[in-house]
Amino acid sequence: MYFGVNANAYVTIDAQEVFLAYAGRNDILRLSREGKRADTIRVPVVTRRGVPEDIAERIINAATLKERVTQHSQVQAVQALPGRLAIVYEDLELEGDLPAVKLHANIYLTILSRSDEPVCVNVPHHSSADARPVTFFAGDQLYVLDRPLEGERVSTVIRRYDLSSQDACSGG
Repeated sequence: MYFGVNANAYVTIDAQEVFLAYAGRNDILRLSREGKRADTIRVPVVTRRGVPEDIAERIINAATLKERVTQHSQVQAVQALPGRLAIVYEDLELEGDLPAVKLHANIYLTILSRSDEPVCVNVPHHSSADARPVTFFAGDQLYVLDRPLEGERVSTVIRRYDLSSQDACSGG
């Protein structure tokens, strides 16, 4: 089983269930609060890269860092919402060579109903191409920390998306 270049696990818990997402996978494990595996939720891939079945072999055979990290999507955050599950994926982009690599990412929001039906899939959310955005959830809000360059100065922008609204799937 391959867990990705970023082998981090992301967990969210609600009153009945635990959801466990590994960075380098297209699925999420649903567990009982006691830790017993209930099922596996397959997260659809539409506009993001997804994680190819042979990703471990591809990464082992990759000649460059860019080849290793730009072949697949990675989970960056997961959040249990009332009746829904929200997942943020990123597709990394690298420019340049070590040691002066510019790293940024395209981010995508997917929301699934608790019956695993897609509410919205891989909705892109804007971020600059200047730095890798940081995403996090607080309740039913998605926050994206972005650091665009303005000339030679870095600015900090925090975008907030209300996932409880009808506009949650409109992107940003």
